[in-house]
Amino acid sequence: MPREKQAHVPGDALALRTMSAATIALLAGVMCTTVTQAAQNDGMQRLVERGRGLRHMIVCADLKRTGEAGPRDAKDLAVVQEGAEANAPACLILLGRWSERGEGVPKDAAQAKAFYERAATLDPKGHVELGRMDELGIAGPVAYAEAWEHYSQAAAKEDAEGLLGLGRMAERGLGRTASDREAVDYYRRAARRWNDQAWGQLDRIQSARAVMSAQEADLERRRWRSLLGSRAGTAYGAADAMSAFKDFPYELTLRFGFKRGAQTPAWVRVTSPSANPAFDLALQQAMTKLRMPPAPIFGPNALFEIDLPLHFFGEAEPAPRKK
Repeated sequence: MPREKQAHVPGDALALRTMSAATIALLAGVMCTTVTQAAQNDGMQRLVERGRGLRHMIVCADLKRTGEAGPRDAKDLAVVQEGAEANAPACLILLGRWSERGEGVPKDAAQAKAFYERAATLDPKGHVELGRMDELGIAGPVAYAEAWEHYSQAAAKEDAEGLLGLGRMAERGLGRTASDREAVDYYRRAARRWNDQAWGQLDRIQSARAVMSAQEADLERRRWRSLLGSRAGTAYGAADAMSAFKDFPYELTLRFGFKRGAQTPAWVRVTSPSANPAFDLALQQAMTKLRMPPAPIFGPNALFEIDLPLHFFGEAEPAPRKK
């Protein structure tokens, strides 16, 4: 009896052909589950890594650290070191500062500089720290040309601290001829980033030497006043006492008095009241807690006074009225 002819089938295909439909379906399900599980594991790993990155940023970039010296405890140090190993810029810079000062870790300026150099490839603030070291001669001789370069790298990203560094060096003539005009231009750019120190420097140099034109000075005052309106809205929203008032709208004008260099008003007065004296008083008290950069006095006076007309519509934050 002649043998039945068979076409050549690769081993895997032959194995599948000889399997039952149920077995093939089961195998396909297992393969699909395996692929799906691998994708889920990959996604979970990315999620965990993002979580770690967020943790490092929250811990290392905490603004409360400004007034602190060194790590809070051993666990805090471990988290910062872990972040530095993962090249989190904020952690590299924080660990660099601790190394520079010998706070919680051995004092080592060269190690600090190495941390800053790693951070500089990822964040302009690393260039700011390197510029400061070169300007002051930390971990090496004073190097003004290098300081200018590092501050310029940070300023190119509109980093306020980098702009401040350039302004300071330009004003003092460090590494090149002194220039008040150049310094003011850098301070103005930093002030637009709402850097408190920049506003203080701008007021100091303008009050002493009137570098800006009257038009430029007026522009900076208007920018500062715009921020005042925004911060007034924030202070209003944060004041629990203001939630008791419902009969909107309210219109009134407040006058603020800021002493030179101060960041909270010396006083707040109602110069044009609304129809509700209780609302005016509560608002006046809330505004005393408002924080601002140093006021642009730009002259010999020790006090800066400014009127802020406000219109309260209800649920939305108040808006400054046009004069």
